[in-house]
Amino acid sequence: MIELKDFKEEEEQNQQTISLFGCDAGMQSYTITWDGKLIGCQLFDAFQTNAVEDGLKQAWEDFPFQVKLPKINQKCLDCKSFQFCNCCYALRYAETGTLDGVPEYACADTAVVQEMYDRKEHSYGKE
Repeated sequence: MIELKDFKEEEEQNQQTISLFGCDAGMQSYTITWDGKLIGCQLFDAFQTNAVEDGLKQAWEDFPFQVKLPKINQKCLDCKSFQFCNCCYALRYAETGTLDGVPEYACADTAVVQEMYDRKEHSYGKE
């Protein structure tokens, strides 16, 4: 069972990590496509380097510098649940067609997590 204090500690650790897309993609994981492109996310290939031409090490080191993302939209920045949101750029793009879109169901899911946190529930899955 995940305790609330464990969640807080994990959240503090997560806030200290660097993220390109709002998740671990491109920083702690990547995908090599069939034609040698290194992409940070299997769902999102807008940014890439070439592991075949440049070599894997160089492609990995260069990848973060290829990423050019828009600023986070104001609706998200103003949301009290923003710190709990796990709606990455790939999901935003897949669901709305834009990198700064706001999938409403993701907002609803995040609001539930915020409510659980506000109620100081000690484990997930309790009703």
